[in-house]
Amino acid sequence: MDHRSASIIEDSNEAAADRPSNLDDGLADVPQCRPVIFASAFYPSIGGIEEVVRQVSIQNKTMGRETAVFTNRWPRSLPERETYEGIDLHRYAFRVPDVNFKSRVTYRLTHNRVLSDVIDALSEHRCDVIHVHGVSSNAKYALEAHRQLGTKLVVSTHGEVSIDATGLYQRSERAVRLMHELLQVADLVTAPSAYTLGELADQFKSSINCPQQVISNGIDLREFAETHPYQYGSPYILAIGRLTRQKGFDVLIEAVAQADLNGHEVLIAGEGYEAAMLQRQINDLKLNDRVRLIGPVNREKAVSLFYGATCVAVPSRDEPLGIVNLEAMAASKAVIASRVGGIPEIVKDQERGMLVPACDVQALAVGLEQLVHDPELAQRLGERGQQYVRQNHNWNDLAKQYLRGYAQIGVG
Repeated sequence: MDHRSASIIEDSNEAAADRPSNLDDGLADVPQCRPVIFASAFYPSIGGIEEVVRQVSIQNKTMGRETAVFTNRWPRSLPERETYEGIDLHRYAFRVPDVNFKSRVTYRLTHNRVLSDVIDALSEHRCDVIHVHGVSSNAKYALEAHRQLGTKLVVSTHGEVSIDATGLYQRSERAVRLMHELLQVADLVTAPSAYTLGELADQFKSSINCPQQVISNGIDLREFAETHPYQYGSPYILAIGRLTRQKGFDVLIEAVAQADLNGHEVLIAGEGYEAAMLQRQINDLKLNDRVRLIGPVNREKAVSLFYGATCVAVPSRDEPLGIVNLEAMAASKAVIASRVGGIPEIVKDQERGMLVPACDVQALAVGLEQLVHDPELAQRLGERGQQYVRQNHNWNDLAKQYLRGYAQIGVG
């Protein structure tokens, strides 16, 4: 890996002294700024990027840094503008000139108007830094707005180059060109793990000419402060996430067929294009009394499910980091996860979780058996994971890291 750019360093005492002295404790080196986040997806969609953007925006607001979120308006029935959890949310028809004739014509007819609306909204917000989270059609409009307004530009990649469910970067030369253009003019590039940042550098190293920084993902400690464990008729193992091939739930189902789970069922929460295929797999293996797809869940129910589980399985084929690992740890639950991507950076094997090779059905089955037959092991791993997360993955601290990154490139 060619990491040619230095990581962000802390502000010097001299620079910090120039800032107002009336800031709250812990905010003296955090700039006053008004970011706008261009998110590849956001509410009501649920996923990793959506949660990162949600949490960072909320934490910024608590620190007095008003943050707006611009995202794609899909489905078109969604309102163009609303306030969500105190966040100023704008939705636009972010279109790109794709391969078919209809999409190219639609793009030509709508692009200038949409971009003009974006520019007006950025001016209304008094935006001083554009921050792209997840590079998709949102990034094209962020890039053009940056060029017109001259605002600072931050790009946060979340592994979309390799794990996009539609294989965007493997099938679209346009997407690859857009990433190159974006990185060439970015003032700062971040990723949630060293693995993800290195993956980006490997593919786009000729385009990255700015500082790079790992800023991890986190959990909202308040969500995990008081909750009630999910009430279910039998002990259960939890798996949660989008039902896509990347998440490896088919591997988990195969492992359940082989494992003695000591009376446990497996609950898989989420929605996605593999739902029907996974249900057929459950039927074919005659596991209907041992594995259940319970569909999408809201935040409150998700936290309750974590607390009620004996352990949490994360059988991903690839993962830039995996917020679900952190959420399981926050609930003091042992994690058994694939040794892929950025997961080993947070899940230390036999210390605060268990790691198994990706797609290794037998290893996953054995690990699950260990956790359900040895409650003392599961409790020990869960407690150590909880201690680690509370010390290292508080969203408030991570939001400050983004703000300090803005300060380093001259915002505020």
